[in-house]
Amino acid sequence: MAADDTRSTPSSEPKTAARGTRTPPMFSPPADSIATRLAAVSYHPHIGSAAAWDAAQWNLTSIRSTVNALYARHAVTDDPAARAMLNSEIIAAEERQDAAYSAAFEMPSPHMAALLWKMQEVLEIEQDGFTASYSAAGIKPVMDDAARFASAERSPTRLHSEWATARAAYVVAREGENEADAAGDKEAAERWLVRRSNAEDVLMAIPSPDAAAFAFKFLIAHGGGRDTDCWNGILEREAFAFAQVEG
Repeated sequence: MAADDTRSTPSSEPKTAARGTRTPPMFSPPADSIATRLAAVSYHPHIGSAAAWDAAQWNLTSIRSTVNALYARHAVTDDPAARAMLNSEIIAAEERQDAAYSAAFEMPSPHMAALLWKMQEVLEIEQDGFTASYSAAGIKPVMDDAARFASAERSPTRLHSEWATARAAYVVAREGENEADAAGDKEAAERWLVRRSNAEDVLMAIPSPDAAAFAFKFLIAHGGGRDTDCWNGILEREAFAFAQVEG
Protein backbone atom coordinates (compact mmCIF):
# COMPACT_ATOMS: atom_id res chain seq x y z
CA MET A 1 0.00 0.00 0.00
CA ALA A 2 1.14 3.57 -0.49
CA ALA A 3 2.34 5.55 2.49
CA ASP A 4 0.38 8.64 3.53
CA ASP A 5 1.55 11.75 5.35
CA THR A 6 1.20 10.19 8.79
CA ARG A 7 4.11 8.35 10.36
CA SER A 8 3.92 4.66 9.55
CA THR A 9 5.58 1.50 10.74
CA PRO A 10 7.43 -0.69 8.21
CA SER A 11 5.31 -3.64 7.25
CA SER A 12 6.71 -6.88 8.70
CA GLU A 13 4.64 -8.94 6.32
CA PRO A 14 5.26 -8.48 2.59
CA LYS A 15 2.24 -7.46 0.63
CA THR A 16 0.57 -10.24 -1.34
CA ALA A 17 -0.80 -9.08 -4.64
CA ALA A 18 -3.77 -10.53 -6.44
CA ARG A 19 -2.69 -13.47 -8.52
CA GLY A 20 -3.66 -13.45 -12.15
CA THR A 21 -3.08 -15.93 -14.88
CA ARG A 22 -0.20 -15.82 -17.29
CA THR A 23 0.21 -17.88 -20.41
CA PRO A 24 3.72 -19.41 -20.58
CA PRO A 25 5.66 -17.88 -23.46
CA MET A 26 5.66 -20.15 -26.47
CA PHE A 27 8.89 -21.00 -28.20
CA SER A 28 9.32 -18.49 -31.03
CA PRO A 29 12.15 -19.46 -33.38
CA PRO A 30 14.09 -16.76 -35.19
CA ALA A 31 13.59 -16.53 -38.93
CA ASP A 32 16.62 -18.37 -40.27
CA SER A 33 17.55 -21.51 -42.13
CA ILE A 34 16.48 -24.07 -39.52
CA ALA A 35 13.30 -22.46 -38.20
CA THR A 36 11.17 -25.12 -39.87
CA ARG A 37 13.02 -27.85 -37.98
CA LEU A 38 12.52 -26.04 -34.68
CA ALA A 39 8.83 -25.44 -35.31
CA ALA A 40 8.28 -29.19 -35.37
CA VAL A 41 9.68 -29.61 -31.85
CA SER A 42 7.44 -29.47 -28.79
CA TYR A 43 9.25 -27.32 -26.25
CA HIS A 44 7.65 -28.39 -22.92
CA PRO A 45 7.39 -24.96 -21.22
CA HIS A 46 5.78 -26.63 -18.19
CA ILE A 47 9.07 -27.99 -16.87
CA GLY A 48 10.44 -25.48 -14.39
CA SER A 49 14.00 -24.22 -14.45
CA ALA A 50 15.78 -24.26 -11.08
CA ALA A 51 18.10 -21.47 -12.20
CA ALA A 52 15.16 -19.28 -13.27
CA TRP A 53 13.38 -20.02 -10.00
CA ASP A 54 16.41 -19.06 -7.91
CA ALA A 55 16.77 -15.83 -9.89
CA ALA A 56 13.08 -14.97 -9.39
CA GLN A 57 13.31 -15.61 -5.66
CA TRP A 58 16.45 -13.52 -5.35
CA ASN A 59 14.76 -10.68 -7.23
CA LEU A 60 11.67 -10.84 -5.01
CA THR A 61 13.73 -10.92 -1.81
CA SER A 62 15.79 -7.97 -2.98
CA ILE A 63 12.74 -5.85 -3.82
CA ARG A 64 11.03 -6.75 -0.53
CA SER A 65 14.12 -5.55 1.34
CA THR A 66 13.96 -2.29 -0.61
CA VAL A 67 10.28 -1.81 0.28
CA ASN A 68 10.89 -2.43 3.97
CA ALA A 69 13.88 -0.08 3.97
CA LEU A 70 11.78 2.67 2.38
CA TYR A 71 9.06 2.26 5.01
CA ALA A 72 11.70 2.41 7.73
CA ARG A 73 13.03 5.67 6.31
CA HIS A 74 9.49 7.03 5.98
CA ALA A 75 8.80 6.27 9.64
CA VAL A 76 11.66 8.45 10.88
CA THR A 77 11.38 11.29 8.34
CA ASP A 78 9.68 14.50 9.45
CA ASP A 79 10.33 16.77 6.48
CA PRO A 80 7.12 16.93 4.37
CA ALA A 81 8.97 17.20 1.07
CA ALA A 82 11.18 14.23 1.90
CA ARG A 83 8.18 12.19 3.02
CA ALA A 84 6.34 13.00 -0.20
CA MET A 85 9.35 11.82 -2.21
CA LEU A 86 9.49 8.63 -0.15
CA ASN A 87 5.77 8.09 -0.80
CA SER A 88 6.47 8.05 -4.54
CA GLU A 89 9.42 5.70 -4.10
CA ILE A 90 7.31 3.33 -1.98
CA ILE A 91 4.53 3.22 -4.57
CA ALA A 92 7.01 2.44 -7.36
CA ALA A 93 8.84 -0.17 -5.26
CA GLU A 94 5.60 -1.92 -4.30
CA GLU A 95 4.61 -2.09 -7.96
CA ARG A 96 7.94 -3.80 -8.68
CA GLN A 97 7.34 -6.09 -5.70
CA ASP A 98 3.92 -7.09 -7.01
CA ALA A 99 5.37 -7.86 -10.43
CA ALA A 100 8.26 -9.87 -8.94
CA TYR A 101 5.85 -11.79 -6.72
CA SER A 102 3.57 -12.67 -9.63
CA ALA A 103 6.54 -13.76 -11.73
CA ALA A 104 7.77 -16.11 -8.99
CA PHE A 105 4.33 -17.42 -8.06
CA GLU A 106 3.22 -18.15 -11.61
CA MET A 107 6.52 -19.73 -12.64
CA PRO A 108 6.39 -23.55 -12.87
CA SER A 109 8.01 -25.00 -9.74
CA PRO A 110 11.23 -26.88 -10.56
CA HIS A 111 11.17 -28.83 -7.28
CA MET A 112 9.04 -29.57 -4.21
CA ALA A 113 10.66 -26.77 -2.19
CA ALA A 114 9.30 -24.27 -4.70
CA LEU A 115 5.83 -25.79 -4.50
CA LEU A 116 6.00 -25.65 -0.68
CA TRP A 117 6.77 -21.92 -0.87
CA LYS A 118 3.69 -21.35 -3.00
CA MET A 119 1.51 -23.41 -0.66
CA GLN A 120 2.76 -21.46 2.35
CA GLU A 121 1.86 -18.24 0.55
CA VAL A 122 -1.70 -19.24 -0.24
CA LEU A 123 -2.34 -21.15 3.01
CA GLU A 124 -0.93 -18.51 5.36
CA ILE A 125 -3.05 -18.27 8.52
CA GLU A 126 -4.43 -14.77 8.93
CA GLN A 127 -5.38 -12.97 12.14
CA ASP A 128 -8.89 -14.43 12.14
CA GLY A 129 -7.48 -17.96 12.19
CA PHE A 130 -8.43 -18.74 8.60
CA THR A 131 -6.53 -18.79 5.33
CA ALA A 132 -7.18 -16.23 2.62
CA SER A 133 -9.68 -16.94 -0.13
CA TYR A 134 -8.35 -17.19 -3.68
CA SER A 135 -9.99 -17.39 -7.05
CA ALA A 136 -9.58 -20.40 -9.31
CA ALA A 137 -7.14 -18.37 -11.42
CA GLY A 138 -5.19 -17.39 -8.33
CA ILE A 139 -4.71 -20.96 -7.13
CA LYS A 140 -4.04 -22.39 -10.58
CA PRO A 141 -0.19 -22.23 -10.42
CA VAL A 142 -0.23 -24.29 -7.22
CA MET A 143 -2.66 -26.87 -8.59
CA ASP A 144 -0.70 -27.14 -11.86
CA ASP A 145 2.52 -27.79 -9.96
CA ALA A 146 0.85 -30.32 -7.66
CA ALA A 147 -0.63 -32.20 -10.61
CA ARG A 148 2.74 -32.31 -12.34
CA PHE A 149 4.56 -33.59 -9.26
CA ALA A 150 1.80 -36.11 -8.62
CA SER A 151 2.49 -37.60 -12.03
CA ALA A 152 6.25 -37.58 -11.53
CA GLU A 153 6.31 -41.38 -11.54
CA ARG A 154 6.41 -41.50 -15.30
CA SER A 155 5.99 -44.72 -17.21
CA PRO A 156 9.11 -45.78 -19.16
CA THR A 157 7.33 -45.07 -22.44
CA ARG A 158 6.33 -41.57 -21.38
CA LEU A 159 9.76 -40.83 -19.96
CA HIS A 160 11.49 -41.89 -23.18
CA SER A 161 9.06 -39.73 -25.15
CA GLU A 162 9.70 -36.66 -22.98
CA TRP A 163 13.42 -37.21 -23.18
CA ALA A 164 13.41 -37.62 -26.96
CA THR A 165 11.40 -34.43 -27.43
CA ALA A 166 13.60 -32.39 -25.09
CA ARG A 167 16.76 -33.79 -26.70
CA ALA A 168 15.46 -32.84 -30.14
CA ALA A 169 14.81 -29.27 -28.95
CA TYR A 170 18.34 -29.05 -27.59
CA VAL A 171 19.95 -30.42 -30.76
CA VAL A 172 18.02 -28.02 -32.97
CA ALA A 173 18.98 -25.04 -30.79
CA ARG A 174 22.63 -26.11 -30.73
CA GLU A 175 22.69 -26.51 -34.52
CA GLY A 176 21.06 -23.12 -34.94
CA GLU A 177 23.69 -21.52 -32.76
CA ASN A 178 26.51 -23.23 -34.66
CA GLU A 179 25.11 -22.20 -38.03
CA ALA A 180 24.66 -18.59 -36.91
CA ASP A 181 28.23 -18.53 -35.57
CA ALA A 182 29.56 -19.93 -38.85
CA ALA A 183 27.64 -17.27 -40.78
CA GLY A 184 28.96 -14.51 -38.54
CA ASP A 185 25.44 -13.50 -37.53
CA LYS A 186 26.01 -12.40 -33.94
CA GLU A 187 22.41 -11.36 -33.30
CA ALA A 188 21.02 -14.73 -34.41
CA ALA A 189 23.74 -16.54 -32.48
CA GLU A 190 22.71 -14.73 -29.29
CA ARG A 191 19.07 -15.71 -29.83
CA TRP A 192 20.03 -19.32 -30.39
CA LEU A 193 22.30 -19.24 -27.32
CA VAL A 194 19.35 -18.28 -25.14
CA ARG A 195 17.23 -21.06 -26.66
CA ARG A 196 20.01 -23.60 -26.22
CA SER A 197 20.43 -22.60 -22.56
CA ASN A 198 16.69 -22.99 -21.97
CA ALA A 199 16.71 -26.34 -23.76
CA GLU A 200 19.58 -27.51 -21.55
CA ASP A 201 17.60 -26.66 -18.41
CA VAL A 202 14.59 -28.58 -19.72
CA LEU A 203 16.71 -31.57 -20.68
CA MET A 204 18.51 -31.72 -17.34
CA ALA A 205 15.20 -31.61 -15.45
CA ILE A 206 14.03 -34.88 -17.06
CA PRO A 207 15.35 -38.06 -15.40
CA SER A 208 17.61 -39.95 -17.80
CA PRO A 209 15.62 -42.92 -19.11
CA ASP A 210 18.80 -44.91 -19.80
CA ALA A 211 22.58 -44.78 -19.56
CA ALA A 212 22.91 -43.24 -23.03
CA ALA A 213 20.72 -40.34 -21.96
CA PHE A 214 22.80 -39.90 -18.82
CA ALA A 215 25.97 -39.83 -20.94
CA PHE A 216 24.38 -37.19 -23.18
CA LYS A 217 23.65 -35.04 -20.11
CA PHE A 218 27.20 -35.48 -18.84
CA LEU A 219 28.62 -34.33 -22.18
CA ILE A 220 26.41 -31.24 -22.14
CA ALA A 221 27.72 -30.31 -18.71
CA HIS A 222 31.38 -31.31 -19.09
CA GLY A 223 32.11 -32.20 -22.72
CA GLY A 224 34.57 -30.26 -24.82
CA GLY A 225 36.32 -28.76 -21.83
CA ARG A 226 33.12 -27.21 -20.49
CA ASP A 227 32.87 -27.23 -16.69
CA THR A 228 29.28 -26.42 -15.78
CA ASP A 229 28.83 -27.39 -12.12
CA CYS A 230 25.20 -26.26 -11.68
CA TRP A 231 23.98 -29.71 -12.77
CA ASN A 232 26.46 -31.78 -10.74
CA GLY A 233 23.81 -32.67 -8.15
CA ILE A 234 21.51 -34.07 -10.85
CA LEU A 235 24.34 -35.99 -12.50
CA GLU A 236 25.55 -37.42 -9.20
CA ARG A 237 22.10 -38.65 -8.19
CA GLU A 238 21.55 -40.29 -11.56
CA ALA A 239 25.03 -41.84 -11.51
CA PHE A 240 24.28 -43.45 -8.14
CA ALA A 241 20.92 -44.68 -9.44
CA PHE A 242 22.46 -46.29 -12.51
CA ALA A 243 25.28 -47.77 -10.42
CA GLN A 244 22.74 -49.44 -8.14
CA VAL A 245 20.82 -50.80 -11.13
CA GLU A 246 24.01 -52.18 -12.66
CA GLY A 247 25.14 -53.58 -9.33
